[in-house]
Amino acid sequence: MVIGPSGNRFATNSFDQPILFRLLEFDPPLQFILETELAKVLATIALNPRPGIYNLAGNDTINYKLFLRLMEKRAFLIPAIIAYPLIELMRKLGLQKGSYKSQLAFIRYPIILDISKAKQSFDIQIQHSSTEAVEAYVSSNLP
Repeated sequence: MVIGPSGNRFATNSFDQPILFRLLEFDPPLQFILETELAKVLATIALNPRPGIYNLAGNDTINYKLFLRLMEKRAFLIPAIIAYPLIELMRKLGLQKGSYKSQLAFIRYPIILDISKAKQSFDIQIQHSSTEAVEAYVSSNLP
C-alpha cells in the first residue's frame, strides 16, 4: 500500500474509520511504500523502460497490531465468524462508511508482493521500511 504525508488514499481512509476491528485469529503482515519513494521509483522506470511486468511495494512488512499502534488506533478484537455480519450491520446503520467485507478479507488474506525483479531490472533500492512509511503518514496527519 502507498502511504505517506499526503495520506489521502484508500489505504489510509479505510484505517481512519471511527471503529476498527482486529480479527481474533489474525495478525497479518502489511506492506507499505512511502509515496515519495514510489514516485522516484516510477520516474526511474519511466526513464529506463524495459519490457515486462514488475511489482512495486515496500521491502518489508509490519504486522497489523504494530500498524494499529503506530496509527494510534484501537481495534475491537472479534472472531472472523462474527466480524462479517457485524461490519455489514454497522455499514447499513451508517456507523461505518466504506467498510466492507472485502476489507476484512484483506486482513485475513493479505497480499505481499515480491519486488526482486523490479529491483534487479532497474537497479533500484527501497530506502524506507514499512514502519518508516507509516510513521511519515502519522507524523503529518494525526493530531
